[in-house]
Amino acid sequence: MHLTTLKNFNKNKQMAKSESRIQSEIVIWFRNNYCRKGAPKYNPFNLIAHVKNEHAFGRDSTVHPGFADLIIFLFSPLPIFVEVKEPGNLSGPLKNGQSGYQVDFEDWCNKIGRPYFIVRSLEEFMQVIENL
Repeated sequence: MHLTTLKNFNKNKQMAKSESRIQSEIVIWFRNNYCRKGAPKYNPFNLIAHVKNEHAFGRDSTVHPGFADLIIFLFSPLPIFVEVKEPGNLSGPLKNGQSGYQVDFEDWCNKIGRPYFIVRSLEEFMQVIENL
């Protein structure tokens, strides 16, 4: 199996990082550090799932509008939800880049006691995971 490395994403430093590019970096980093056998923090139950929900609401009724970009299971069967935003995106009702649907989803996570985070870079995500 060929493992993709972060080097592939850092070839062009001038390229602005899109939300999908940041999501890809996060998934690769998490899998390499938490999901791969022999990884420093490997656990067979660690999992990260990327929810491809952008512009899919009309075509895919299984994805609820506002659902988080990433679902993570870290040493637990209970999910952690992560919304990824582009750096500098401060639009939306709360001026943090979230849509109204995303705000509703975050409220739902809070009501059921599940962690929900908004990150704008791989580094922010790493801090969130390391502090859980």
